[in-house]
Amino acid sequence: MLERDSWACVCCGGSVTGQPYTLQYRKPRSQGGDNSPANLITVLGDRYGGCHLRINSRVDPWDEARGLTLSPHQDPLLVPVTLFGEGGPGVTVWPTADGRWVTEAPAGAARVSVAGYREGMPSTAQIYKICPPDLISARI
Repeated sequence: MLERDSWACVCCGGSVTGQPYTLQYRKPRSQGGDNSPANLITVLGDRYGGCHLRINSRVDPWDEARGLTLSPHQDPLLVPVTLFGEGGPGVTVWPTADGRWVTEAPAGAARVSVAGYREGMPSTAQIYKICPPDLISARI
């Protein structure tokens, strides 16, 4: 997962090298999630702070909109993830069973409307308020 996610936090884009990080469940195990590559993402922090705590708390609806958290009825292979890029939330990708990201939606996948999707998306500055800049360093 670290290699697939470029050793960076999927949520904020910060490098995880030398920082506390976790492999976060998109769909919690308590709701039927598993350890498959499609269900795991790399995030900064742990259960006590950083992006991990924020995603787990489910306080930000954009985390679900970006595919970082899933509902019990959702299949991780069919729900895209919007990765954090240099200018903020960027490219939308779908996970594969073998642990890669692909830009083409699989059959039966959730449809993504880029036009309305980015409207209201948090800016880089808003993300930095959530995941402080001292945790965010250059991507590898």
